[in-house]
Amino acid sequence: MPFEVKLTIFIVAAIFALGVLGVWFFYTPLKKKRFRHNPKEVFYKYVRKVADDGDYYLVNNVEFDMGNGDAITIDHLLGGDKFLYVIIDQYFEGAISAKAEDFYWVYYVKDHKTTLKREIRSPIMETKEVIHRLSMISGLPINFLVGIVLINSDCFVSRFQNVEGEVQLVSANRLGPPSCHS
Repeated sequence: MPFEVKLTIFIVAAIFALGVLGVWFFYTPLKKKRFRHNPKEVFYKYVRKVADDGDYYLVNNVEFDMGNGDAITIDHLLGGDKFLYVIIDQYFEGAISAKAEDFYWVYYVKDHKTTLKREIRSPIMETKEVIHRLSMISGLPINFLVGIVLINSDCFVSRFQNVEGEVQLVSANRLGPPSCHS
Protein backbone atom coordinates (compact mmCIF):
# COMPACT_ATOMS: atom_id res chain seq x y z
CA MET A 1 0.00 0.00 0.00
CA PRO A 2 1.44 3.41 -0.94
CA PHE A 3 2.56 5.78 1.81
CA GLU A 4 -0.04 8.43 0.80
CA VAL A 5 -2.92 5.98 1.30
CA LYS A 6 -1.58 4.93 4.71
CA LEU A 7 -1.18 8.57 5.71
CA THR A 8 -4.74 9.38 4.56
CA ILE A 9 -6.18 6.43 6.50
CA PHE A 10 -4.22 7.51 9.59
CA ILE A 11 -5.41 11.11 9.32
CA VAL A 12 -9.07 10.07 8.84
CA ALA A 13 -8.86 7.65 11.79
CA ALA A 14 -7.18 10.30 13.98
CA ILE A 15 -9.85 12.89 13.12
CA PHE A 16 -12.60 10.35 13.84
CA ALA A 17 -11.00 9.37 17.17
CA LEU A 18 -10.60 13.03 18.18
CA GLY A 19 -14.23 13.69 17.24
CA VAL A 20 -15.44 10.78 19.37
CA LEU A 21 -13.26 11.89 22.30
CA GLY A 22 -14.49 15.48 21.90
CA VAL A 23 -18.14 14.43 21.97
CA TRP A 24 -17.48 12.15 24.96
CA PHE A 25 -15.60 14.89 26.84
CA PHE A 26 -17.95 17.80 26.07
CA TYR A 27 -21.32 15.99 26.09
CA THR A 28 -22.13 16.51 29.79
CA PRO A 29 -21.10 20.20 30.00
CA LEU A 30 -23.01 20.99 26.79
CA LYS A 31 -26.06 19.11 28.03
CA LYS A 32 -25.98 21.05 31.33
CA LYS A 33 -25.60 24.36 29.49
CA ARG A 34 -28.55 23.55 27.22
CA PHE A 35 -30.67 22.55 30.22
CA ARG A 36 -29.72 25.73 32.11
CA HIS A 37 -30.61 28.03 29.22
CA ASN A 38 -33.82 26.31 28.12
CA PRO A 39 -35.18 24.05 30.89
CA LYS A 40 -38.80 24.17 29.67
CA GLU A 41 -37.84 22.63 26.33
CA VAL A 42 -35.80 19.86 27.96
CA PHE A 43 -38.52 19.07 30.52
CA TYR A 44 -41.05 18.99 27.68
CA LYS A 45 -39.00 16.32 25.89
CA TYR A 46 -38.95 14.10 28.99
CA VAL A 47 -42.72 14.43 29.50
CA ARG A 48 -43.42 14.05 25.77
CA LYS A 49 -41.51 10.75 25.74
CA VAL A 50 -43.68 9.41 28.58
CA ALA A 51 -46.83 10.56 26.78
CA ASP A 52 -45.73 8.95 23.50
CA ASP A 53 -44.58 5.70 25.12
CA GLY A 54 -47.81 5.27 27.07
CA ASP A 55 -50.15 6.71 24.42
CA TYR A 56 -51.36 9.33 26.90
CA TYR A 57 -52.81 12.77 26.24
CA LEU A 58 -50.50 15.70 26.92
CA VAL A 59 -51.40 19.37 27.23
CA ASN A 60 -48.63 21.89 27.95
CA ASN A 61 -48.62 25.37 29.50
CA VAL A 62 -52.18 25.36 30.81
CA GLU A 63 -53.38 28.53 32.50
CA PHE A 64 -56.67 28.84 34.40
CA ASP A 65 -58.16 32.19 35.33
CA MET A 66 -59.56 32.11 38.87
CA GLY A 67 -61.79 35.13 38.17
CA ASN A 68 -60.34 37.57 40.71
CA GLY A 69 -57.28 38.44 38.62
CA ASP A 70 -55.54 35.38 40.00
CA ALA A 71 -54.45 32.53 37.73
CA ILE A 72 -52.86 29.11 38.09
CA THR A 73 -50.32 27.81 35.61
CA ILE A 74 -49.59 24.15 35.01
CA ASP A 75 -46.57 23.16 32.93
CA HIS A 76 -47.95 19.79 31.80
CA LEU A 77 -51.25 17.94 32.15
CA LEU A 78 -50.83 14.27 31.30
CA GLY A 79 -54.03 12.27 30.88
CA GLY A 80 -53.37 8.66 31.89
CA ASP A 81 -55.67 5.65 31.99
CA LYS A 82 -57.10 6.44 35.43
CA PHE A 83 -55.64 9.73 36.56
CA LEU A 84 -54.79 13.23 35.43
CA TYR A 85 -51.14 13.98 36.21
CA VAL A 86 -50.39 17.59 37.09
CA ILE A 87 -46.70 18.17 36.38
CA ILE A 88 -44.85 21.30 37.48
CA ASP A 89 -41.24 21.86 36.29
CA GLN A 90 -38.55 23.19 38.62
CA TYR A 91 -34.94 23.82 37.58
CA PHE A 92 -32.44 24.05 40.44
CA GLU A 93 -28.81 24.85 39.72
CA GLY A 94 -27.44 23.51 42.97
CA ALA A 95 -28.59 21.43 45.91
CA ILE A 96 -31.73 21.27 48.00
CA SER A 97 -32.29 20.29 51.60
CA ALA A 98 -35.95 19.43 51.98
CA LYS A 99 -38.65 17.25 53.44
CA ALA A 100 -42.03 16.59 51.85
CA GLU A 101 -43.94 18.24 54.70
CA ASP A 102 -41.76 21.40 54.87
CA PHE A 103 -43.31 24.65 53.69
CA TYR A 104 -39.87 26.09 52.93
CA TRP A 105 -36.78 24.37 51.54
CA VAL A 106 -33.13 25.36 51.79
CA TYR A 107 -31.61 25.92 48.36
CA TYR A 108 -27.83 26.00 47.99
CA VAL A 109 -26.64 27.69 44.82
CA LYS A 110 -23.06 28.45 43.79
CA ASP A 111 -22.28 32.05 43.00
CA HIS A 112 -18.78 32.16 41.57
CA LYS A 113 -16.64 30.78 44.42
CA THR A 114 -19.13 30.98 47.27
CA THR A 115 -22.23 28.96 48.02
CA LEU A 116 -25.34 30.95 48.80
CA LYS A 117 -28.01 29.53 51.06
CA ARG A 118 -31.55 30.64 50.25
CA GLU A 119 -34.92 29.71 51.62
CA ILE A 120 -37.50 28.96 48.93
CA ARG A 121 -41.17 28.05 49.06
CA SER A 122 -41.71 24.31 48.69
CA PRO A 123 -42.72 23.35 45.14
CA ILE A 124 -44.53 20.39 46.71
CA MET A 125 -46.79 22.75 48.68
CA GLU A 126 -47.29 24.99 45.64
CA THR A 127 -48.30 21.98 43.54
CA LYS A 128 -50.74 20.87 46.26
CA GLU A 129 -52.38 24.30 46.05
CA VAL A 130 -52.54 24.06 42.25
CA ILE A 131 -54.20 20.63 42.50
CA HIS A 132 -56.79 21.87 45.01
CA ARG A 133 -57.58 24.89 42.84
CA LEU A 134 -57.77 22.76 39.69
CA SER A 135 -60.17 20.42 41.46
CA MET A 136 -62.37 23.38 42.44
CA ILE A 137 -62.35 24.82 38.90
CA SER A 138 -62.89 21.58 37.02
CA GLY A 139 -65.16 19.73 39.45
CA LEU A 140 -62.88 16.69 39.27
CA PRO A 141 -62.47 14.80 42.54
CA ILE A 142 -59.06 15.51 44.02
CA ASN A 143 -58.21 11.80 44.18
CA PHE A 144 -58.16 11.73 40.34
CA LEU A 145 -55.38 14.33 40.26
CA VAL A 146 -51.79 13.23 40.85
CA GLY A 147 -49.17 15.91 41.44
CA ILE A 148 -45.58 15.66 40.23
CA VAL A 149 -42.79 18.19 40.73
CA LEU A 150 -40.27 17.46 37.98
CA ILE A 151 -36.71 18.58 38.73
CA ASN A 152 -33.50 18.46 36.71
CA SER A 153 -31.46 15.28 37.02
CA ASP A 154 -28.26 16.96 38.21
CA CYS A 155 -29.90 18.62 41.23
CA PHE A 156 -28.80 17.07 44.51
CA VAL A 157 -31.68 16.58 46.93
CA SER A 158 -30.70 15.55 50.45
CA ARG A 159 -32.51 12.44 51.71
CA PHE A 160 -35.90 13.35 50.32
CA GLN A 161 -38.58 10.74 50.95
CA ASN A 162 -41.72 10.92 48.82
CA VAL A 163 -44.94 10.29 50.74
CA GLU A 164 -47.36 7.90 49.04
CA GLY A 165 -50.58 9.59 48.01
CA GLU A 166 -48.99 13.04 48.06
CA VAL A 167 -47.31 15.19 45.43
CA GLN A 168 -44.18 13.38 44.22
CA LEU A 169 -40.74 14.90 43.64
CA VAL A 170 -39.29 13.21 40.55
CA SER A 171 -35.94 13.66 38.85
CA ALA A 172 -36.28 14.09 35.08
CA ASN A 173 -34.20 11.01 34.30
CA ARG A 174 -36.45 8.89 36.56
CA LEU A 175 -39.70 10.03 34.98
CA GLY A 176 -41.45 6.97 33.65
CA PRO A 177 -44.89 5.97 32.51
CA PRO A 178 -47.60 6.60 35.08
CA SER A 179 -48.27 3.59 37.25
CA CYS A 180 -51.48 2.58 38.94
CA HIS A 181 -52.00 4.58 42.16
CA SER A 182 -54.46 3.60 44.88
